[in-house]
Amino acid sequence: MGKVFALGMVGLLGIAILVGVIYVSYSNQEVRLRNAATAQETANTAIFDNVWKTIAQTANVKDDYKEDFRKSWTDILAANNSGSRMGSVQVFVNRINPKFDSGLYKRLMVVIESNRKEFLNNQKKLVDIKREHDNVRTTFPGSLICGNRPELKITIVTSGRTQDTFESGREDDISLRPGQKTEAPATKK
Repeated sequence: MGKVFALGMVGLLGIAILVGVIYVSYSNQEVRLRNAATAQETANTAIFDNVWKTIAQTANVKDDYKEDFRKSWTDILAANNSGSRMGSVQVFVNRINPKFDSGLYKRLMVVIESNRKEFLNNQKKLVDIKREHDNVRTTFPGSLICGNRPELKITIVTSGRTQDTFESGREDDISLRPGQKTEAPATKK
């Protein structure tokens, strides 16, 4: 009888330890996900700030180039109109024929696209962390341990246009430029 009692106590102790390990494991997982979401939102803020600073600075380079290009042509034309060295200015223009480099616009577009993509990927990561956290809180056995913990609140940065579209369930404006309204073809019902 004493052996059965001892085995029963060891069994109960084993079950209690197992329940304790499961409790600690789910509790720690919930805390880790909450911390990951906070860190990801902080990273998103830094990335968002970097996106706009990079775009602005790249655009400033383009503006500086445009201004330098305009000044060069103004100087060339002024020298040409003054009558001095007219032949040499025309030879200079004919030889080098300064052209506006569209490569800066291409560079600006690459900067915009790559930075926006990085920001989008980080927003997706934040959404995935929230999904994992919701699963821990709402599925068995995690719901027994973490079900009373608050839902993770995250901020997804989007545009008013996107919010309006998802509220209405429609996207009729398919123009590439704001202000130019192009309606999508009507769909048959």
